[in-house]
Amino acid sequence: MPESANALLLTRTQSGDADALDELVGRMYDELRRVAQAQRRRLGASDTLNTTAVVHEAYARLDGRTADYADADHFLNTAARAMRDVIVDYARTQAADKRGGPGRAVSLDGLAPQALSATLDPTEVLAVDRALSDLARLDPLAAQVTELRYFGGLTIAETAAAVGQSP
Repeated sequence: MPESANALLLTRTQSGDADALDELVGRMYDELRRVAQAQRRRLGASDTLNTTAVVHEAYARLDGRTADYADADHFLNTAARAMRDVIVDYARTQAADKRGGPGRAVSLDGLAPQALSATLDPTEVLAVDRALSDLARLDPLAAQVTELRYFGGLTIAETAAAVGQSP
């Protein structure tokens, strides 16, 4: 997709133009679905939280917000964060007392092998979310990289581009 068209849409979105956000999401829909699908795969989510539902719920969370997106990567990062929030909210619901009680502690040691697994449970997603929040207070960049890799499903190269760093 042409960067100049995205830049124009981002500028219009910043001024509160809802149609521009709709068009931007339409242009980036395949990428947003890829990110959502990676997140669902890591969560092992059931069909009650399908890829389309994650993308659409994230869009609903972005809609109506005036945001200052620097570029398409920044928009994708923001959308990935909204998708993370959708999945974490889903995990909270699944881990509620009426569905099995309190969660268990999960270490970030060995996160990479677990992140590749398709069988993560909601309790683990919540533990990772809490750990990321703690990490963000200590090292915001490390937290952002972890979030993009774990929840966003981005490759190392895509993550580096998204945060403006070399791989």
